Amino acid sequence: MKWRFRFGAALGNTLEYYDVAVFAAISMYLSAELERLGYAQATEMVWGIFALRFIVRPVGGYVIGRYADRVGKKPALILTSLITGTATLCMALLPIELLGAYTPMAILVLQMALSLSFAGEYPSLITYLFASTTHHEQAKVSSIISGSSVLGVILSLSLVFILERVLTPETMQSIGWRIPLLLGVVNIVISFWFRAKLPHQPLVAKEEQAINWLQASHIFLLTIPGTVIFFAQNISASIIIEKYRLQI
Repeated sequence: MKWRFRFGAALGNTLEYYDVAVFAAISMYLSAELERLGYAQATEMVWGIFALRFIVRPVGGYVIGRYADRVGKKPALILTSLITGTATLCMALLPIELLGAYTPMAILVLQMALSLSFAGEYPSLITYLFASTTHHEQAKVSSIISGSSVLGVILSLSLVFILERVLTPETMQSIGWRIPLLLGVVNIVISFWFRAKLPHQPLVAKEEQAINWLQASHIFLLTIPGTVIFFAQNISASIIIEKYRLQI
């Protein structure tokens, strides 16, 4: 496979991580919106939604993984980009005044959709890229995958940081937090543009589709510590910033 195809596939992963990480970056503004609606524990509610996203990940990994095995990795990558981009765009256009007390439920549904897509994106991307690599290319491909993930997080945090320096706090709270989410449409356009041009790969033979549930359970257990650390890092940063500003 040509390297431009590999970078194009990894670009979609960057935008996947961007859309997931931007929720943490704007969490304080979502908390303020919920407080305005009368929720006393708004911060805890926002991060509770963030935590509940992890519940649907095993389901997303299995469902989209099976879809990738039956239909192909390329269609699966296009599907995850479509789901993520659409959910993020809906978050940007969320009619909070219209939804009122139903706003947390709407946010939860959209975040669940994001998590479902994210769970199928990463394994589909890995299997797609490594299916056509030689032994000497594996390290380079691994670095592309890891680098694209980190880049997505950096872009989301950097954009929110810049907006906070350019816009007034009032503007940031009213419409500024929606701007990073509006880039969800970029995910749809760019991912479709690059991923639609990816070469197809042969489907997995039926005899190779059997799942070793024991090994799958071991992998699932191994991911728990990393998930807990990831969640703790994100929620602790938000709470520290909030308390620090209150003390000022």
